[in-house]
Amino acid sequence: MLVGNGQQVVTSFHMAAGKVVCNLATPLTPGDLWLGELPNDGLAARIDPLTPSYENKKPKSIEPFTRLTAINDEFFAKRWLAKPEQIIFTHPDGCELEGWLMKPYGYEEGKQYPLVMEIHGGPNATYGNAFFHEFQVLAGMGYGVLYTNPRGSMGYGEDFATVIIGDWCGIDARDLQFMAEEAASLPWVDASRFGVTGGSQGGYFTNWLVSHTDMFAAAVTQRSMSNLYTKYGTADNGWNGDKFGMGGADLWDNEELIMSRSPIRYANRVKTPLLFLHSDMDFRCPLEQAEQFYVAVKRNGCPAEMVIFSGENHELSRSGKPANRLARLDYLTGWFKKYMG
Repeated sequence: MLVGNGQQVVTSFHMAAGKVVCNLATPLTPGDLWLGELPNDGLAARIDPLTPSYENKKPKSIEPFTRLTAINDEFFAKRWLAKPEQIIFTHPDGCELEGWLMKPYGYEEGKQYPLVMEIHGGPNATYGNAFFHEFQVLAGMGYGVLYTNPRGSMGYGEDFATVIIGDWCGIDARDLQFMAEEAASLPWVDASRFGVTGGSQGGYFTNWLVSHTDMFAAAVTQRSMSNLYTKYGTADNGWNGDKFGMGGADLWDNEELIMSRSPIRYANRVKTPLLFLHSDMDFRCPLEQAEQFYVAVKRNGCPAEMVIFSGENHELSRSGKPANRLARLDYLTGWFKKYMG
């Protein structure tokens, strides 16, 4: 068993010949290889990259890991990095919701700064103590960054993760709006320059939020969903994915529920300037999901633009062509700069 100390994520590991090597990341490092002995007394090996002083305090039967690589040290030595600060939101119903805030480059007490909320996909995914390049880019440009785990996220128990089944854009979206409103009240946040973005299910939430609140100054919806009716049967993860997520609701026995949780129904309410980023080979959230929402908000007078990446799929931001990944960041940051300064 591996026991981490501090903020870190083990993304992969391999064990052989009494040793284990793992790829360890932290909020300030994308990842390096660490090597350790497998304990033969049933206790855990300990990885402690952030607190070297622990070396002198460890129990004798727990051996620390040795860092093998320092791939990005020279690169990061010349660059500023934002350190995430944990924030716990207590919902009015008593549920505790975890999030993190990154203050912007050049932060000074007493001043106010724009803030961007980043929403993860899934919905059963999770944010954690890992390195997020996009968040660092935004923070380096002078934006605060908020990222959170609303109900439906993994890592907080089965009840927390499954409570959203049959209630997409219900309690989860209310959690997101609640946390956004709480963050907007922080002294250093300029609530008039609050942006929102997310991809996949996070894009679905982005579409939902801008159709249900005007609190955001700008939004970027990425590889998103907008119409659960037309998505049925067209996504590459099968028709049963959305059906399960909606608690078994079917087009023919509960069309009202499906459409009531589809942002397309509320497109005429959207006033927030909205940028669409989508790939033409995205089969998880097909391109038509973005196209129809773009047309709907555009015809209703909302400032909107759409960028389609040719030859890319649902993984554009993670494994797309480098030039397209850079272009995506340029479009995203350019949109916030245009509407939030």
